[in-house]
Amino acid sequence: LNFGHKNNSANNKNPHVYHETVRTKSGSTGNGEDRIASLAADHAARGIDPPEVFSVIDLANLTDRHQERTASFHLEEAERFMCHGAPRTMIEMTIDDMTGLSIGQQLLKYSIATP
Repeated sequence: LNFGHKNNSANNKNPHVYHETVRTKSGSTGNGEDRIASLAADHAARGIDPPEVFSVIDLANLTDRHQERTASFHLEEAERFMCHGAPRTMIEMTIDDMTGLSIGQQLLKYSIATP
């Protein structure tokens, strides 16, 4: 696989799931260009090589068929990381946030998956 090929680039305004090879970090972003610029500034501040980022999934180019086939799977898999409702205290929010997904992501998935 040619990770440097233009089709694997996250250097555009699309949302991506990406992998950065210098520090071997993965993540997601709503705007590939902005994330690469942020990573470049962070790498420069740390005195390490510029980031080498490739797109694992270009979310703007998923077909409706793929979205329909994968949505239920992702929600089922995310269920184990979801909070069981909106937190009522700061301690509940902190504990929920420490389980892996951010509290915002947990609440979003909870609101989608819960009737």
